[in-house]
Amino acid sequence: MELGEYAINVLASIIAVEYIDHGFAKKYEGYKRWVFFAIGCSVYFFVLTGMNWFISYEGILCVLYGITLVFYGSITLKGGMQDKILLGLMWILITFLGTFTVYGLIGVLTGKSMGDIMGIKGIAHVFAAVLASVIKFLMGRIVVKFYGKGKTCISRKAG
Repeated sequence: MELGEYAINVLASIIAVEYIDHGFAKKYEGYKRWVFFAIGCSVYFFVLTGMNWFISYEGILCVLYGITLVFYGSITLKGGMQDKILLGLMWILITFLGTFTVYGLIGVLTGKSMGDIMGIKGIAHVFAAVLASVIKFLMGRIVVKFYGKGKTCISRKAG
């Protein structure tokens, strides 16, 4: 992996942890909150980097990203576990759709197969990854708008 790929993974980790963090009230404040946030980003980064080390795109193994976020949420965030699992599942869907939207669009524009596109390197890879991160961030914000901060659909139906 190149330095640019590590930077992309740092950005993706911050976006992912911020997504679930933004969806719930925090258990901790001050430096403890930021320490836990940094630890959550680090764990997500190592899961993401480890997956990218072995395969170019994780596909169904994106489930590990959702599990990482649910684990982080269960330790550091208030709210029901069912809601955290729901947002974790939504993140898996967001990750899958965000990545395939970008790489599919590149495939349509270039006429290359998905396998060829997943193997691209250099500035084209950085561009695609940053664009996918922006899409994931925006999709995550939409999901959190409807399900976050203790006002989840599950909570609304129950109460």
